[in-house]
Amino acid sequence: MKHALVLALIALAAAGCGSSHQTVNPPMPGTVPSTPADTSIARVQADGRFGIFPNSQTRTGCVIPGPGISYGIKGTCQTRVSHEVRSSGRPVTIVTFTEYWPARKFRTHGPPTGTLQHSWRMEIRPEGRIVSGGSDGNFPPQSAF
Repeated sequence: MKHALVLALIALAAAGCGSSHQTVNPPMPGTVPSTPADTSIARVQADGRFGIFPNSQTRTGCVIPGPGISYGIKGTCQTRVSHEVRSSGRPVTIVTFTEYWPARKFRTHGPPTGTLQHSWRMEIRPEGRIVSGGSDGNFPPQSAF
């Protein structure tokens, strides 16, 4: 009886502790986006070009396609959503996809040390049109094919 009571108290303490911390889980693949940011990400990812990136605002491990590498380059991929109001007064939603990878795995110049990165920005205009907002950073591995 004592053991059952102790186990029950431990379970209650753990349950109480768990409720005081909020964790955000990324949406399950194939589910309907639940936030405006997730909806924006899903709209941009619909064409398939950004499939290696998270479908929510988070940073996670990913495999970046690269030349001559059948399994890809282990890196980190991040998705972010921001909003801007242009000089015209029109709002624009910007979805930014950034990948990070070790320089020793792929680089076009410089020493094989450190972490390299490349970002793509996609804009969702007020009328719903999606256009490229440009990119920057190091030469990305998937562009070397």
